[in-house]
Amino acid sequence: MTLPTNIQLLLSEATSPLSREEEAMLFRKGDIEALTKAYLPLVVSIAQKMRCLWVEEDELVSEGLVKLVECLRAFDVDRNNGLCAYFTPAVYRHLDQFIQGQAKHSIGRVSGGAVPQAPENEEYDLINALNGLEPLERVLVKYFYGIDREKPMALWELSAHWGHRFSIERLKKTLASAIEKLKNIYIEGMAER
Repeated sequence: MTLPTNIQLLLSEATSPLSREEEAMLFRKGDIEALTKAYLPLVVSIAQKMRCLWVEEDELVSEGLVKLVECLRAFDVDRNNGLCAYFTPAVYRHLDQFIQGQAKHSIGRVSGGAVPQAPENEEYDLINALNGLEPLERVLVKYFYGIDREKPMALWELSAHWGHRFSIERLKKTLASAIEKLKNIYIEGMAER
């Protein structure tokens, strides 16, 4: 798979991985730029693993880099074991939340960016739309968006919740398929009104 040009340019500036001693030295010098360049390939790798239909890969890399820099500023080299162990889960969580946010915006979109508007006095019935999904898709959408629940669940939480019977990648594809079906159900429902 070929990386987008802007990501290739970023990776051309990356440095080799750091030992813990090099990491500590750069932290003490306050060289955030050198640390960012050293861990850039890992952020790109995480972004590639979390790639989905409704978010561009370079957006994921950018968001991952934002979280990396945030982690670099909060990291305590004397207290924490290693930077990679510290920031990797944080980047995964941040990207997962970012993808969830983007998915919420994409549910109502149709090609061309126009969003059909429901008549003022009528509210579109989400429950009926969810009933048009397969059982796994319906449960996944409800858990992911926190419908009939206290809070939404991230894909990695859902995978763990179901005993890792479904990989994060499979859940991501299933969710993307469910969102497409919901869009179509929504559009059909609006056309009937």
